[in-house]
Amino acid sequence: MSLPVAADNLRASSASIEAADHDERHGTAAESDVEIDSDDDDPTANRAPVEEFLAKRMGPGGPTKESAVKRATTKAVQAGAAGLEKAKELYASPKFVSARQGQKKERSEAYMEERLEADMEGPIRDYLAGVVSSFSESKKPEVAVTARKTFTSADKSHVTRPDISLGKPGLKINEQEWKWLNKLATVQLKFHDRIHEDDGTLGTSDSALHALVQLAKDARHLMMSSDRCFVFVVAISFDTATLFRFDTEGFFTSKPFNWLENPRYLPEFLYRIYHPSAGHPQATLGEEDTITFTDKATKRRIWAALETEGDHVAAFKDEETAFGRSLCLTAAVFEEVDGERVLVFRVMIDKDLEAYEQSLGGDDPLPCPQLYALKDSWRQGCRRPEVDYYDLIELFRKSEKGQAFIKQHKLDESAMARCIGSLDLSDTVKDFRFKDGTGPDWDTARHKTTSDAGDGLHRYHTRTLLTPVGTRLDRFTSTWALVTAVYHAACHLFIAFEAGVLHRDVSEGNIMFAEMIGLKTPRGFLVDWDYAEFTEKGLEAFKKNFGSRLHSDQYDSVDKSLKHFTGTWPFLAIEVMAHSLGGRKNFKHESHHDLESLFWLLYWMGVRHTKHHLPAGDRACTELFDSRAPETKMGTIAGTAKFSLDERNGFHAIVNFIRTDVLQQYPPTTSGAGHKHVSVMLPRLMEHEVTLNDFRVALDRLTYDWSVNDGALVYNPSALHTNEPKQKQPSLFQEVVVDNASQHQSKFGSKKSGSWSRRTKSSLKRRRAEDEDDGSIGPTDAGPSSSKKRKSSVEPEEPVPF
Repeated sequence: MSLPVAADNLRASSASIEAADHDERHGTAAESDVEIDSDDDDPTANRAPVEEFLAKRMGPGGPTKESAVKRATTKAVQAGAAGLEKAKELYASPKFVSARQGQKKERSEAYMEERLEADMEGPIRDYLAGVVSSFSESKKPEVAVTARKTFTSADKSHVTRPDISLGKPGLKINEQEWKWLNKLATVQLKFHDRIHEDDGTLGTSDSALHALVQLAKDARHLMMSSDRCFVFVVAISFDTATLFRFDTEGFFTSKPFNWLENPRYLPEFLYRIYHPSAGHPQATLGEEDTITFTDKATKRRIWAALETEGDHVAAFKDEETAFGRSLCLTAAVFEEVDGERVLVFRVMIDKDLEAYEQSLGGDDPLPCPQLYALKDSWRQGCRRPEVDYYDLIELFRKSEKGQAFIKQHKLDESAMARCIGSLDLSDTVKDFRFKDGTGPDWDTARHKTTSDAGDGLHRYHTRTLLTPVGTRLDRFTSTWALVTAVYHAACHLFIAFEAGVLHRDVSEGNIMFAEMIGLKTPRGFLVDWDYAEFTEKGLEAFKKNFGSRLHSDQYDSVDKSLKHFTGTWPFLAIEVMAHSLGGRKNFKHESHHDLESLFWLLYWMGVRHTKHHLPAGDRACTELFDSRAPETKMGTIAGTAKFSLDERNGFHAIVNFIRTDVLQQYPPTTSGAGHKHVSVMLPRLMEHEVTLNDFRVALDRLTYDWSVNDGALVYNPSALHTNEPKQKQPSLFQEVVVDNASQHQSKFGSKKSGSWSRRTKSSLKRRRAEDEDDGSIGPTDAGPSSSKKRKSSVEPEEPVPF
């Protein structure tokens, strides 16, 4: 089924290029870093002789195709001969001969390296342009030196300048028009071949990893901007070249080769990129074959439908901003639920659009077609399909037992994420058919990574259709809206847990504001269940209701999976951090870890997007969340806290409530009698009911003050690099209020703290009292009251937008 995209694609999170499998997904305040993992036991595992790389990683195309490749390569070699001779002359010049001698001794100055790399650009560019001049006009790419042109990062995280860029086939590009969107491959020139050791294996030094990261950044931008399944990058150092193929699992590389003495390799490499074995005339190797650009007629049809709904018009403003780079994608829709580099698109289903248009001439026209979120991801084989979790949660939510549970605990499920359909584009099973009886009309092999690793390390291209469509959490228009959205996510965590699912990745990108027609008050929802896992109860329920989906033994157990570290680094529970660093014995991911992540999320949003008074100012976020030490987070929660600002401020109240709950999970410890780090109190783990009551109390407008004008401030990381002195302002929380001041040992190190005060204990007891209000589910405009005394909460003067 094709889905016209109704707006620019939204990136739910950054798609990192990783050279090896990770059981964890993490990031710091400097989000979306590119990581290169070189811990493989065999450093040659993904390296191949050039001939094998060209045939296996860029083919094969059968005997007829290979014969055509050889003939075309011969023509390309001849076309590039003049450029090749000029490159040889350059490298034979006294300046370069002397430089090569210095290169081996690593004695050259950095400025000299840059000058020589610049001298290499022109001849190599001319050589590559000569090679592709043998291609037909529809296949011929532009080749340009782009070393001094800054390209906007695909996700505003990395600025890169590839030395030489090759454009898309047949596309004429002037010097000012170069951008990631119109590139197909890049070349990085290196004075030192720091990527390889003397024996030709990939290096593991800091300089080698730095060079590999630079190549990975190029690949990452090529994939993110062009929606490709895999991309190619070349590294050249004097007469040595290495070919790289990156996909979502990692990269393959050829062995380094002398491109001057082996003049067929680079021409054949380029020919194969621009002349794949199958596809339309403009097809290129690695191209996504289930996506096309939306034609103008379809865009006009979609916009005509969107114009009928004021909420959509307000969101998109006009047709141009609504569509941008609009696409048509292949996906699947479930008829019913019985029986998963992430991109998220706003989409409209073509059959919904057709039905809407057909109804316009009748007496009862249909409303504007619903918009869905289409998630485009590459699922790791060792993880369960995300749709499994959505289906089990939905089965419970719709059941009589589930509805009774939701009503009993007054949980807001109105915007809870639901999966409408999921399609594995790599699926090759013979009985795979769409509803109309047709099978896949795309190359399924292109949608699965192809390393020699086991199936558990492969990645599978998956499209998942979800509702509702969401807006990023960091675009809140008031802190009340922010906290309300997080409260709803806490409700969804509770429902999922009762159904038998743990989320395991509560983070900023995974809680969103719902975009729902006619919605006047904020609604939040929890998304991205890629890293979730069943509880033991959940697995048994899944086997009972969806047993036919358990195609692998690795899906038949949850104990091992729950012992793995997973999540996004800034929002990890302290115990999960400690486990990731030291492999703590008897660790198992449980519900209280997800609840603790809600606190770190609120704290993150507070220090980044609200006017706080922390002494570190704009550096507060990185000083806390860049740290890999659990002790840093312990220092944030240690001790009974007293607010330095108005205690009636609702946002600070909720953060402090949950901070106190987090603290009780890590009681003070002491040493003695031959034992180390013995707890002086039993830990009190966070519970769903207590956390939800914290939110309900804080969101009560009769008790706490909430501004309607304290929307998200733009976080400015550039302030981290200024020399401005830190302002001496009171902190968001006072450091520690100690009743019986003493030094003590926590589980994770020595910290200053004290015993619980009687006032704190009574406050906790009061807040944990059962909410006897039988009003509406969850906090509405005014939020439910937390006691009979505040039962008759009043509506605010006006709805709070979000």
